[in-house]
Amino acid sequence: MSAAPVAIAICTGSSCEQRCSAAFEPQSAFASLAAAADDAVAVVKVNCMNQCKRGPAARIVSDGELLTVSERMGAQEMKRKAFHNVASVARAEAIFAVAQRIGDGSLADEHGAFTTLSHGPLPPAAQ
Repeated sequence: MSAAPVAIAICTGSSCEQRCSAAFEPQSAFASLAAAADDAVAVVKVNCMNQCKRGPAARIVSDGELLTVSERMGAQEMKRKAFHNVASVARAEAIFAVAQRIGDGSLADEHGAFTTLSHGPLPPAAQ
């Protein structure tokens, strides 16, 4: 997936891309955050996550395993194993902060502690 132990997978399917405003593009936002953090979190593109009505979508992957974070995801996001409506810099920053805290092992951000649940590797079609 990447050299970094934690990655944010961004859906680049046409539906997710169409849901982005002209002023915000999730892939660029996450790439800028990763560059500023000395690449502690990698950003990878995924062709489609089958979250078309809920996009733009993003997932956190650590050591090749898809993770969910119940304290930072809604019920539908937990069920679909992806962050939905990643349509603002603030949303991207919040997801990136969670990924960083997973990477450094602290499992806590400005909102408090959180837990992760592994769901195995991303499906081959989503890599």
